[in-house]
Amino acid sequence: MTRATRIFTALVAAAVLSLGFAQGILNLRNNTDWETLDPAFAAGVDTGDMVAKIYDGLMRYDYESTDVVPNLAERVEVNDDATVFTFHLHRDVTFHDGHPLTARDVKFSFERLLDPDTASPLTWVLEDTGIVGVEEFVNGDVDEVIGIEVVDDYTVRISLLRPYAMFLHHLAMPAAHIVPEHIASQLGPGEDLSGNPIGTGPFKFAGRVRDSHLDLVANEDYFAGRPHIDGVHYRIITEDLIAWEEFNAGNLDAVGIPSALLLDVINDPAYADRLHSTEELAVFYFALNQRVEPLNDVRVRRAIAMAIDRQAIIDGPYNGTDKLANAPIPPGLAGYDESIEPIPYDPEGARRLLAEAGYPNGFEMEIWSTRAETTIAVTELIQFFLSEVGIRATINQVDFGVLIENAIAGRAPAFYLSWFADYADAYNFLHPLYVATGAQRYGYSNPRVAELLEEAKTMAELEDRVPLYQEAQRLIVEDVPVVYIRYPVSYSVVREGVTGLLDHPIFNADKFMLVQLP
Repeated sequence: MTRATRIFTALVAAAVLSLGFAQGILNLRNNTDWETLDPAFAAGVDTGDMVAKIYDGLMRYDYESTDVVPNLAERVEVNDDATVFTFHLHRDVTFHDGHPLTARDVKFSFERLLDPDTASPLTWVLEDTGIVGVEEFVNGDVDEVIGIEVVDDYTVRISLLRPYAMFLHHLAMPAAHIVPEHIASQLGPGEDLSGNPIGTGPFKFAGRVRDSHLDLVANEDYFAGRPHIDGVHYRIITEDLIAWEEFNAGNLDAVGIPSALLLDVINDPAYADRLHSTEELAVFYFALNQRVEPLNDVRVRRAIAMAIDRQAIIDGPYNGTDKLANAPIPPGLAGYDESIEPIPYDPEGARRLLAEAGYPNGFEMEIWSTRAETTIAVTELIQFFLSEVGIRATINQVDFGVLIENAIAGRAPAFYLSWFADYADAYNFLHPLYVATGAQRYGYSNPRVAELLEEAKTMAELEDRVPLYQEAQRLIVEDVPVVYIRYPVSYSVVREGVTGLLDHPIFNADKFMLVQLP
């Protein structure tokens, strides 16, 4: 899903349904329903966006930059070697049910995320930071994380085993947002907060009808000030063209531009002053699962890369508006290296490599795809390019959640996915996807890459980390765990007079506090 599709997603509530397209209600579209409204399970782009509206973290991203700033924490004290962080909470914060936020809610939320019984797919958000006592807690040896200490009702102290440069960035991620202990502690096995999502965030959950709509209303008592809008009404509209028609009929305040219309719209003067484009901190790639033969052979993976005409994919489904990707780190992040040469399109060379690897007549393989229209188009193009060198691929279309689950479990041989920045550092594009202990999905392992990233994460200065990031990504490109396709540029339009709906480079950095309607 593109950012343009993602940012304009929403929930609508019974409380605001009667208002319809009333002044003060922001009317948006989402292309699918939300899988969860619980921070511990908000692994998708859509769910992360929604969690950031309903819940708050100790930290958040600045609205105008990629810096992290205190949020629920009024201030943060850090010791000299950056291993002890003391968070002083705002004293006037309440959950949406009126219950006051305390330091116990912070400790509970973090331990809930880490608890194996929770079965969160996002434990790495805290586990990777090196908080003292996490390993013992996860292994079941102790009942609490000793490195997360409640000093008093409004003070939390977190101790790390060693300096970790991105620690505060992790605390701004949706998975680390704070949930109410008095509610979440009562959940039974297999339950999450989706049925009763109560946070401290700028918007309250007001209701939903599955596969139809979801509503949010402004939190009148929000500690940082009431939002400018009265609420958000999200309609589930699966078809891009139907959403575009609804926007032009005046029924939506903003919409992503359908791929088929993109060039016409961006060149139409009627939309010029309402058009927004964003170069995403993201990369789209075709992953090759090295747990599966013959994809465990680097020659085969390189042959596949040589067989795919990546520029044709950009010129076709993406209308030539995206940037050709050459490596894991996208432009806009320190560590991006435009000098890295991508594997060239060379079908003849691909055939020679396949023969060298013992597959002169190609082989059969399966490609998993989500049901998104553009993703299917890309996957079918890849299928065609592979057929030209003798690789006979079949496509298995599944829901996004099913694809992610099977990819992580190693059951998806090949798939087309993306990675959007969780935080503004290249480490986030390297460690989760290319180190065995991260969240990666394709069985890749290179000890030198892991070594470089382990060294980088303890360096406080970005300029010291960058050379290590660049060396690591050159090794990754050489190993071909994925075929890099594109760095996306998203496009959207807004209704006349709507302001503040500007995208943020970090997908989970919510900016709806800035939105105003005419």
